[in-house]
Amino acid sequence: MSPEFWAIVSVGVALGVLMFYLFSSLDRRLSTVSGDVAALRERMAELEGAMDGFIAGQRGLLGHKGH
Repeated sequence: MSPEFWAIVSVGVALGVLMFYLFSSLDRRLSTVSGDVAALRERMAELEGAMDGFIAGQRGLLGHKGH
């Protein structure tokens, strides 16, 4: 087999290893972002509930002041 053949094979293997490393790194980073987004979603739900309670309380106060 010619040296050109082995060069092509070695470049293909090197690119495959590089792609595997980069995609596994990207997968770890996306998993971290996904976890962070889930935590933010929970915090936003808590804030939404607090705001709903606050607004309901304000409506109750406004209703009593008018009478």
